[in-house]
Amino acid sequence: MVPGPDPNPGIQSSLTNGGSVQVAFSYHSYILRRSRDVRVSASILPEGTAEELDMMLKGKVSQPRSEATVAPRDVVKPIIRTNHPPSKPTVSSLETMVAHHMSKIETIDCDMFRIQLKINTLVKEFQNLADARVHEEKELNFCQHMLSPIRRIPPEVLTRIFGYAIYAEPPAAPPIGVIHNYYTTPARGPSSPLTLSHVCAAWRHAVFGLPNFWNDLKMEVGWWSNPSADDYISSQVTAWFTRASRVRPLTLSLRVRDLPKDPLTSKDLSHSLSMWAPRLSQLTIEFVSSLCDIIDSFLSSPPGTLLCLEELHLHLVPEYTGQGLDHDKLISSTKVFLGSPLLRTVSLSKLPPTMLSDPLLLTLPWSQLTDLKIRGKISVQGFAAVIFQCHQLRYGSFTSINLDATEEDESDPVLPPTPQTFSRLEELYIKLKGCEGDEFTPILEDVLSLLHLPRLHTLEVSGMVYLFPQTFPFFSLCPGISDSAPTLTRLSLCFVSASTEELVELLASCTALEELGLFLFVAPPGELLHSISSFCVLPRLRQFTLAFVARINDEPIDFGRIQEDFIMVVKSAAHPLRTLAFFGTHTLRIRPDLDAAQAISDQLQVSLREKL
Repeated sequence: MVPGPDPNPGIQSSLTNGGSVQVAFSYHSYILRRSRDVRVSASILPEGTAEELDMMLKGKVSQPRSEATVAPRDVVKPIIRTNHPPSKPTVSSLETMVAHHMSKIETIDCDMFRIQLKINTLVKEFQNLADARVHEEKELNFCQHMLSPIRRIPPEVLTRIFGYAIYAEPPAAPPIGVIHNYYTTPARGPSSPLTLSHVCAAWRHAVFGLPNFWNDLKMEVGWWSNPSADDYISSQVTAWFTRASRVRPLTLSLRVRDLPKDPLTSKDLSHSLSMWAPRLSQLTIEFVSSLCDIIDSFLSSPPGTLLCLEELHLHLVPEYTGQGLDHDKLISSTKVFLGSPLLRTVSLSKLPPTMLSDPLLLTLPWSQLTDLKIRGKISVQGFAAVIFQCHQLRYGSFTSINLDATEEDESDPVLPPTPQTFSRLEELYIKLKGCEGDEFTPILEDVLSLLHLPRLHTLEVSGMVYLFPQTFPFFSLCPGISDSAPTLTRLSLCFVSASTEELVELLASCTALEELGLFLFVAPPGELLHSISSFCVLPRLRQFTLAFVARINDEPIDFGRIQEDFIMVVKSAAHPLRTLAFFGTHTLRIRPDLDAAQAISDQLQVSLREKL
């Protein structure tokens, strides 16, 4: 067998220079042979070996390579495939040829090593150039970074840009921290000025140098707030607001989450509110699974504490357990909001119903409010107690007037002897929840009949009972809005029980109507559309939505007739409609015919394109 290459071909080096060079030749010949095997053009020599090889090649002269005059096979041709030994002339010729080929191989190796040295030199130069290029790129990036436009922005322009970042809309689901800007840690909150101060010294000077950035604080306290001192919370609030502008008012949003009642924490929290109360223009207090009496000392402060208050938001997000919540202990008597001459906007969410019906529990300057939004259950008695005190309202939203009978609502509401005029009320949203009992409907009818709304332009009325829709009697609403019909521009009636005559009479007087939404549960859609197209003129109508429910005992619906009447109503408008919606659905016990519905929808679209 022919022995393979020495796995370590450089270890038999000699003490002589020739031996050292021979080792280099042997080692790098092996590398070149392996390079040809893996189809690599050349290998890079080590620096020491390259120097020795260069010195050796300087003493050698490259000889021209010539072909042999006689091929080896021609010499040994007579003895091929025989057992005869070669003759002396043949042996002499073969030895001469061996020496000749060895000389050629040595010459080729010298030429290859010369090229290898050139490659080694070029690769080193290439690497040096690549390193130099990387260095120049770093220097270029540094210079460009120093010349970036943001570095040349004047500080006053930079602070205005920061204002858009700080006062942006808060995130939808913020994480939890101790002192928060929209319930996030100031160093991490996307709208916190502390986030911008961590970028560089210039930004830090810009942020800390502008007091307007520190006028808004949103903080959250809870079970994790373990104060080491009595003034732990108030000291942080003070550190924040001391940087605030003295010209602009302050805004504070407080979120109390899972905080057990502790005398030290309660005192510290109330003190932090009372200390800055005279400068607050907007106050938001949200209780999440916590009792509101944690700030009793602040809520019971004397009137006139919040002299600059313009907006108030109270939210209660209780955590219901098997035993429920004791509403009597949630919020005690409040006096701090009285004596606030600038208070105009109030938002109440999920407060106990007894708070609004009992004037001693929640005392607000109702007579000066212009925007009122009440989310959560409110009894008819509470609705009456609130609405008849708000004569300056422009926007009113009551999202859950509860019609269920409770022990607290056994007494009749206190009603004024004559109808009350709300000359500034422009938008009214009413949503009813609970059972449709005969004993409570007259009470609500009595309340609504006393509302005189001469400037109302938006009215949305909806009746809903938990999972199943219940109708809201239209006759209890008519007395209150009959005078408002000419000024209405937006009307939405959802689950309103009304006859065709009542709806047509109302719509005939709404000559300024631009948006109309009808979700009918009783009135037949075909009859209603035909009556509207025949007796109502809606020249300004720009948006029309019609939805109806086909019940079990109803007669079959003539969709072709509905289509024609629907088109007639649309064509009566003087301007093209921007939004047009037509819905038909069934009760849970009727399986709709999807193919028929799709055919009707396609036919309706074709007709609308042809006739509009």
